[in-house]
Amino acid sequence: MPFRQSAASRTSQTSRTTTTVTVDGLPVTVTRKPIKNMYLRVRPIDGGVEISAPLRVSERRIVDFVRERQGWIVRTQTRLAEIRERQRSAGENGMVWTDDLARRAEATIRAALPGLLEKWTPIIGRAPSHVTLRIMSSRWGSCTPKTGRIRLNLQLVFRRV
Repeated sequence: MPFRQSAASRTSQTSRTTTTVTVDGLPVTVTRKPIKNMYLRVRPIDGGVEISAPLRVSERRIVDFVRERQGWIVRTQTRLAEIRERQRSAGENGMVWTDDLARRAEATIRAALPGLLEKWTPIIGRAPSHVTLRIMSSRWGSCTPKTGRIRLNLQLVFRRV
């Protein structure tokens, strides 16, 4: 008959513990759980460092793991900070996106849309089924030909036509 663990011993192995360790001045949140490998993440929201580690791994091995990857951590934190800053500002003019600014930008683009659609629908040979306006981080717009949907970046309001 194969060995079978009791319910009490199975639940003790599936517990998670979370602690914070400081590695060379860098706070690292360590979550120990019943996994096989160690995983390192940098949170996009604030640049915080998180490690998921197996229950059996020593704190020394976790510290070494972070030190080995410190270059990657710094590069990733810098890149994510730049992305967050770009998302906060509206192009070269350095304006900060507020709800009011987004509403005004949307109203300006929506006011110009009928004239633009009137001009471009005959040229393209098809009118869009739906137009969505939002802040985009890497594009001026996109379309889905199959559905006829168009998405435009609100930051177009700051571009000269």
